[in-house]
Amino acid sequence: MPQVKFWNPALTYQKLKPEIDAAIQDVLSSGNLICGYGGYVEKFEKEFADYIGVKHCVMTGAGTHALYLAYKALGLGPGDEVITTSMTFIATIDQIVAVGAIPVLVDTGDDGLIDPEEVKKVRTSQTKAIVPVHLEGKLCHTSALYGRIHSPEQFDPYIIEDAAQAIGASGERFKAGNLGHAGCFSFYPAKLLGGLGNSGAITTNDDKLAARLRDMRSNGRIGKNPDIENAEYGTNMEPDNIQAAVLSVKMKYLDSFIKRRQEIAKIYDEGLKDLPVILPLKQEGRVYQDYCIRVPERKAELVEHFKKNDIEILGHNLIPNHFYPKLNLKFNLPKTEQYIREQIRIPCNENLTNEEVEYVIKNIQNFFPR
Repeated sequence: MPQVKFWNPALTYQKLKPEIDAAIQDVLSSGNLICGYGGYVEKFEKEFADYIGVKHCVMTGAGTHALYLAYKALGLGPGDEVITTSMTFIATIDQIVAVGAIPVLVDTGDDGLIDPEEVKKVRTSQTKAIVPVHLEGKLCHTSALYGRIHSPEQFDPYIIEDAAQAIGASGERFKAGNLGHAGCFSFYPAKLLGGLGNSGAITTNDDKLAARLRDMRSNGRIGKNPDIENAEYGTNMEPDNIQAAVLSVKMKYLDSFIKRRQEIAKIYDEGLKDLPVILPLKQEGRVYQDYCIRVPERKAELVEHFKKNDIEILGHNLIPNHFYPKLNLKFNLPKTEQYIREQIRIPCNENLTNEEVEYVIKNIQNFFPR
């Protein structure tokens, strides 16, 4: 069998080629290449806000930009503590440092998601924000669990959702990105809704925050902003209309992408259930950005077995963020460390055939003695 790819953006493009090519040509022919001049950025922002169920979507040049702007626009800065998890891409943490604030990392539960009880233990009067990370397409918790982080009369910290890996995930009362003050998304090509390059977005129901985010992504609009008294420094984190045009096309297929990944996950769940591996959390509304198995024993051998059989995997060689000495993140997070030590992300993209999925299952079954 040919290599089973972890993700296959070229195949997605071939399937949607007529629509994607037409959208790109429309942008090029119009001459409206970047946001602020009409076109696909505004169109996509409206579509994505409607999909998430919020009033505003502010598109950015990257998912990292979304985090930085959300932190900055909400006023996080020197002396402010921001509680989050080490079980995330480093951007969640390094953008806290970028605005001058202090990252406070807490351990996860057994599910690999931030533990609300651990959050309560470290919260202080200096806590300015909490950043839950919806990992691998899982939701951190329902809105009821937010009540365990804070009581209604003490809604002091900002809640900024890092939903980069959870586009379309939904829980009892909310969809990722519509709970709290802001939701941050990534449209990196490998994401469920991925562009032809980098872009991201911030979602919010706060009118003033949305307006400030739009100004800040465009150098504060100094020189174009008639409100001289309130104009402030920003930066250039604008998106391009070509990326927005491609995402607008792919938005039409997002639910079908999610459904296919959920179907693949069910096949994996059934085929791997009796093996000595820990299967992913089953959660209603999960979107399976990743299907991550945990292998407590013989993981290195299994990794080599995948390579020999042309099965592309990821996540098997990650180092916890707080282990990097020069980042100066000195935290004791045993559950996080165990999860990362044991994990392997196996292919679970919407382009996989059932034959390819069964091939992956058979290879795992053959590896472990019965």
